[in-house]
Amino acid sequence: MPIGPVDQAQHACSIERLSNPRLSLGLRWIVCLGLAVVLAGPVPGVACADDAAADEETATETEEQEEQAFVVPEGSPDELFDFIQDVMSKRGRDRDSMFRSARAVVDAAQKIVDHEDADEDTVMQALNIQWPALSFLANYQADARQQLADLLERHSKSDLPRVRQFIELQQLKSEISGARTASAEEQQALIDRVMGIIETDGIDRSSYSLASSLARNIGYSDHPELGAEMYERLAKVLSESDDPQFQQLADKAMGSARRMRLPGNAIEVKGTTADGTEFDWDQYRGKVVLVDFWASWCGPCKSEIPNMKRALQAYPDDFTIIGINMDSSIAAMEKCIEQFEIDWVNLVGDEENGMGWDHPMATYYGITGIPTAILVDREGKVVSLAARGIRLNNHLEELIGPPADIEPDDGGSPVDAEGDAAPQEDGESAE
Repeated sequence: MPIGPVDQAQHACSIERLSNPRLSLGLRWIVCLGLAVVLAGPVPGVACADDAAADEETATETEEQEEQAFVVPEGSPDELFDFIQDVMSKRGRDRDSMFRSARAVVDAAQKIVDHEDADEDTVMQALNIQWPALSFLANYQADARQQLADLLERHSKSDLPRVRQFIELQQLKSEISGARTASAEEQQALIDRVMGIIETDGIDRSSYSLASSLARNIGYSDHPELGAEMYERLAKVLSESDDPQFQQLADKAMGSARRMRLPGNAIEVKGTTADGTEFDWDQYRGKVVLVDFWASWCGPCKSEIPNMKRALQAYPDDFTIIGINMDSSIAAMEKCIEQFEIDWVNLVGDEENGMGWDHPMATYYGITGIPTAILVDREGKVVSLAARGIRLNNHLEELIGPPADIEPDDGGSPVDAEGDAAPQEDGESAE
């Protein structure tokens, strides 16, 4: 099934590092298509009749040139790759032009795949370009969705082993992206399938990415225990790897399993506050507490601050916030705190014990995406692992009661009704 624009953009990023550097520009262009399809048009203004006629003639000529630029030529695979790079570098002026550009890329790549001189390496390069372009179109066009399905069916029977593996990978990624809404039986089958690949062939960056994505999606489904169990299986494989980087990720995976089992159970919060004092978690019993993992470079984190401040105003005696800051410098955190007038306690890391994604609390609970907002009730037990936006507001009303009347605040709006604005993930720091 086709994947969404943002997922498609992430997929394009993951395949951009091809051996042929001339394709990198084109794949970044596919990312732009996935993230923003814009409508552009002439700016209204006053012009004389002659100018208007000249503009119309120029526009017609330009449109004809653009139309011709999207006509896929005949030629060798190398010539078709050059055509693809040229088309993708032009991007297009409007929505229709972007669609035609993507269509030209898809059709040119298909000619490469079908070319009699195309070897397996060439076919793979073409598929790595064609797939994201066609998946982008499939989000908007029924014929592209059908072509994508036909592509899967056709290449799943290819005589080329790497092509069959590529198609199997795309099918698996699609199933993983929908794992959150799958049944427990379907989720378990996916877990066994992915972990079977890893336990048989060993783990690499690609299979680790698949496994961690699947565990995360299942962890936020109706069956978080399955996600926790998968994280534990993944941690065992990582700890046994010969790669030191994978060995370091084992603690993170175990932490993620620990976090998935938090709902209904007590959470442990410890560390050092920004003013250098030891944090005392016990003094917060009797209040509802939001434990917020955040950083100054995280856009979604900062977007949620106004909603968090409104919640504090609505429940001044019963609700409080503890920040777990994941900046790589205290100065960056302090600048953000001053800008947004944040007055709640923040726990910080240090160079000896870890900062940023290596903050001890982030490792202990396997935090790989922020904001991660964990809501704790008066008894210290976790209520939600994603208490943001209206979800936070609803939980507070359930736990405490109707909010106090507060002044309207135009300094920001809550996240969507589900509190699911895309988090910044490990490696996305803008610092």
